[in-house]
Amino acid sequence: MDNFDTNDISVTNTQNTNNDSDLPSAPTAPSTPTSPSAEQSTSKHPTDDEAASTGSSASEQPPASTTTSVEQENDCDNATLDLYMRDAHGDPIPNLAFRVLDLGPRLSPGRATPTPKEVFKGTTDTKGRAPLISGLKVGTRFEVQVKKDDGSYKFAAIGPIAAQENTACLQSPKVRFEFSTLTHNGSAGQADKRKEDTIKSHNQKPEAKPNISRNPDVKPTVLEDRNESGHPTAIVKDGLQNMYGQHAFYTPVPNAGKSDLDKVKALIEFGMEQAGWVHTADTSATIIEKMKSGKYQIAGTKNANGFGASVHRCNKYVKIALWKAGYSHNNGDIAPLIAAAKDMGAALVNAGFTDITTQIPDARWAAPGDIIVYEKIDDPHYVGHIDIRTYDGYLSDFFESYLPYSKFRVTGIYRKYFDPMPELRMLAFLKVIRYREAETVAKKYGDQATYRALPLAANMGLMFDSFNTHPFEGSASKFSASGAYGIRPSVWKGYALPDSKTPHPRVPILGNAPKFSPAVQDRIATAIMELHLGQGYVANKGITELGLVRKGEIEKAANLLATRSPYQWTSLPGGTEAKKYSVSEMMSNYEKFLAELTIK
Repeated sequence: MDNFDTNDISVTNTQNTNNDSDLPSAPTAPSTPTSPSAEQSTSKHPTDDEAASTGSSASEQPPASTTTSVEQENDCDNATLDLYMRDAHGDPIPNLAFRVLDLGPRLSPGRATPTPKEVFKGTTDTKGRAPLISGLKVGTRFEVQVKKDDGSYKFAAIGPIAAQENTACLQSPKVRFEFSTLTHNGSAGQADKRKEDTIKSHNQKPEAKPNISRNPDVKPTVLEDRNESGHPTAIVKDGLQNMYGQHAFYTPVPNAGKSDLDKVKALIEFGMEQAGWVHTADTSATIIEKMKSGKYQIAGTKNANGFGASVHRCNKYVKIALWKAGYSHNNGDIAPLIAAAKDMGAALVNAGFTDITTQIPDARWAAPGDIIVYEKIDDPHYVGHIDIRTYDGYLSDFFESYLPYSKFRVTGIYRKYFDPMPELRMLAFLKVIRYREAETVAKKYGDQATYRALPLAANMGLMFDSFNTHPFEGSASKFSASGAYGIRPSVWKGYALPDSKTPHPRVPILGNAPKFSPAVQDRIATAIMELHLGQGYVANKGITELGLVRKGEIEKAANLLATRSPYQWTSLPGGTEAKKYSVSEMMSNYEKFLAELTIK
């Protein structure tokens, strides 16, 4: 039995461990003009044809800024490769014999291809990991070949050596097992006759090609594409979709088991129902005890849209919901002596929650089921606020669709049971936007390079070299949409910097941290999706594009962002700059990016 089927192997992860600061530098060069965009827009950079039609003049040139040319080649330094082998379940493949060949650099057409050089031959250890492989050069390519049972080798994968330290993981959708058979030295016996008699007695014919597993006799669908370095890749999609809409080979390791998802659902469903109630004056602990005995009666209900109106009892409502959904560690009020919402952090930790505040970009990224604790910005001695992060909003004694950034400061985010999928959907959809707003940069230089994109940098190889601030801060140029999401300086300032109109920014940046870093760009794009349709339940009827993305309604979210004024990313389907980019192509990209995030 062969170790791998050549058609069923793909490089699942090739990692460049260098950071953006390792991009090669170039002398200072003038930026390239782009087409104008609306003040509130973060629309896609114009294409070459559009730029040619608008023309340029000295007055239209944006200020010169320090740029970096990513077209310069790195010196071929010595490099290493850390290689892992995984089976269909993501488990290690031990004792797998293979070899690695150095293919040399990618050559232009017409040049002779160098003879591949073997740099390693050996087997994986018990954890499916190969010894650290050296003898490679930065800028070259490697090929992995696995050993067949007859002693020959077969192609498995090709990948780039993009940095001094590289990691790759090969995953096969097959599970290898070994067995032995014993030679039968006896007589033929009556097996064949009994088989014929059985067939006749059942009046049926045997299958010409028996299907023991009963799996459909259909070849897997192979999605072919090229990676960021231009190398061919393939994703095998086989089997039915699971509950997350993914195919079996891309099911993530569950951070929350089935019971966790059940608890998340119970928490949100009860919390939404409760938000329409008016509780009695009893404490949360007393109400819980009455609910246990079936003797509790609510004092009344709010009006039709009442779940969108606070009764200033957030802590009480949240603690009751936590007990009802099974989050409580004591089958009761997790903190009966704490009335102030701002003081709930320690009590949540004591109840088995984990403080994840520093593990996610900000509270908008909290998972359904997470608990967010706040203090009042202008009065830290005030009782504060607490709410439950849902798929599309924030829930306590009322429901709101946006983070209450103008009045409250997040002091802690706590997790016990949660659904991991909304965060993965956000990451995948943000990458869809990056590959539209900085399309050529992404395809030529990789995803991370998009965060440095300047206007029309796609075909010029020009990038800004500092994340400390927006590259066009203080500039009046209308050719200034920069970064991964085409963010204009006015949009950046309006979301990230305090001023007289917004003393408490939508995306607060702590201390001296870089103010236009990839993380800040991601956070601004996320905040735009949450606030684009209007701030507050009355304005947006409870719908935000961020909520739609988190729930998996990608097409609807993209359409609103591209077609609803003020227009955001008009490069998405339906927008004025979408051209031939269709919904089906967008969804194909989204599913591919989501699969990349969920591969073990």
